[in-house]
Amino acid sequence: MTAEIGAMRIAEEIDALEAQAIDPIPYVVSTRLLAAVLTVVPTYLIALALGFLTTKLTVTAVHGEAAGSFEHYFQMFVEPRDLVYSLVKVVIFVVIVTGVHAYQGFYATGGPEGVGVASGRAIRASLVLIATADMVLTIAMWGFDTEIGFGG
Repeated sequence: MTAEIGAMRIAEEIDALEAQAIDPIPYVVSTRLLAAVLTVVPTYLIALALGFLTTKLTVTAVHGEAAGSFEHYFQMFVEPRDLVYSLVKVVIFVVIVTGVHAYQGFYATGGPEGVGVASGRAIRASLVLIATADMVLTIAMWGFDTEIGFGG
């Protein structure tokens, strides 16, 4: 995304929008942000469902545990609230990554080399921001106490 928007900046496509008194943000950034959310969220939900199904098949078919036991412990430890929190985190991560990459591409300068530098900068910034946001969101949503008791 950074390279695509950066190439638009270098090719003066964004400047052409500005010259026509058209704000380029809604056309260049907002559409990509909406597309990212609309594609990543369903993909995440499918991957989550497949992960749960694969775990169930592994526990029941490979390890020979009863399906009822798996369902009991699955429902005991996986709360719907946790699934909602994870979905909220995914949406926030998508917005962060898309925003960083769009920003770096939008303000790229210096030709193709500058676009490459902006792409590297966007990747590094995304990694740091995702790790930081994940820590902050995890503490905000679940706190420091896991509320899972393993003792009798």
